[in-house]
Amino acid sequence: MERLPPEYTNLKNLAAIDLSNNLLAVIPTVLFALPNLEELVAIRNKITTISPQISQLKSLRLLNLSENEITVLPPEVGFMKELVSLDISYNRITELTPQLGILDKLKNLRWEGNKIVSPKLAIVALGTDALLRFMRKLLDGNERCYRMKLMLVGQENVGYVTLFISYKLDLFTRNLL
Repeated sequence: MERLPPEYTNLKNLAAIDLSNNLLAVIPTVLFALPNLEELVAIRNKITTISPQISQLKSLRLLNLSENEITVLPPEVGFMKELVSLDISYNRITELTPQLGILDKLKNLRWEGNKIVSPKLAIVALGTDALLRFMRKLLDGNERCYRMKLMLVGQENVGYVTLFISYKLDLFTRNLL
């Protein structure tokens, strides 16, 4: 199936729909007119983009778009305030939108199988709560900073080289563990 018939807009009380294993290239727009939709599952389709209209699904609690070909997660997902579970695993997403930080109820975010470069994998790997805290800080105006400069100041011949070597050795041993 490549699209849904327009009659689906008449299903105003539809709470869940599973569109998995079809040939959908986009999330059918008829779904955006369903005010009571709480679960949308569209695993293993050919979806490449998510329409900004996704934000109209105000009651959505579960969104599973795993195993598609999605490249960008639109910032409009931040308007889906009831979202508790978001599965975007095994797509082609490289960047997670900071608007995920707006989703206070989001408890389960699955992203594995994507080549996430932003935010850094070390942040994403800390889990949903840590990632959302980081995204909230970005939205509050904090900027991403992945480099740090350490400057040692003081009197001459007091052991800065020893301190620096000790610091580098400590970092090295932490990376081994």
